[in-house]
Amino acid sequence: MGKVKRFLSLRRVGFSGVEEGLLLLAAATIFFLMLLTVTDVTGRYLFIRPVEGAAEISELMLVLIIFLGLSATQRAGGHIAMEAITELLKRKRLPFHHTLESFTVFLSLIILAIFSYYFF
Repeated sequence: MGKVKRFLSLRRVGFSGVEEGLLLLAAATIFFLMLLTVTDVTGRYLFIRPVEGAAEISELMLVLIIFLGLSATQRAGGHIAMEAITELLKRKRLPFHHTLESFTVFLSLIILAIFSYYFF
């Protein structure tokens, strides 16, 4: 049993590194988005020559920023969720609280997979 726990903790550390890398990439994307916006506004009002396609590039970058931060947000429990029922079950110490929690996460995964498919 000790080997299994050690293996899982090593995998958690590995995934944590991937999450940190994705967050760093998201932060770099946010920085590039800020630079693009400043360049576009400056070019539009000072030089009467905006960056072509800046609005479209910004929209695509926002999608990238959101998806890169999803895993770390899920790990930290910082997502916005409707937890009224699950919190009620947790306080009453009912045994199927974790089952319901797992079901809602699985349902969210399916919905996000469908969204991702249609976004591509």
